[in-house]
Amino acid sequence: MTRAQFINTLRRGLRDLPANVVDDIVADYESFFEEGFRAGRSQEDLVNALGTPGRLAAELRLAVAGNLWQSARSARSILRVLATGFGLLVADALLLFPMSILLLVCAAALLVVALALFYGLCLVVIVLFSLSDNALASLLTALGFISGAISGGAALLLASGPILRLLARYGRLQSRLLLVPTNLRSSTTDVKS
Repeated sequence: MTRAQFINTLRRGLRDLPANVVDDIVADYESFFEEGFRAGRSQEDLVNALGTPGRLAAELRLAVAGNLWQSARSARSILRVLATGFGLLVADALLLFPMSILLLVCAAALLVVALALFYGLCLVVIVLFSLSDNALASLLTALGFISGAISGGAALLLASGPILRLLARYGRLQSRLLLVPTNLRSSTTDVKS
């Protein structure tokens, strides 16, 4: 996605807000791109740092609705905050459900790896202290469990990279709700609900 596409999508997502508020928000993100370019960052890197413009627009609409409610507490402003917040919750639920299933699968796989490693190590200790006829077979079984646990753990580590990047991106998206630009706060105090 290019800078122009990002800004246009963001502007379309904010179309329900007053024009002066949209202009202030878009100016903030235009300056974000300009400062990023001056710092040597690529367009792709800057767009990825901001996340999806639709999600960003939803978060900004919620922030503006919250600021409007704080400046003019009315039934309409309360409904606007609730509707915008509900929309974000639904979007989060659609994202979090598959992510939580994925995390549960990873946790179960980690438990299986830990149990296989523990069982293999216990089997090695038992084989070392027993003088049975099947000691070699038991030792090979133990080594099989240990090597399986190590390779399973390595595969789990390889798979966890994309999962952790996805969680970090989700965390950055959520943190933006707390970081409302100061000029956005000042421009919404002048707007009547």
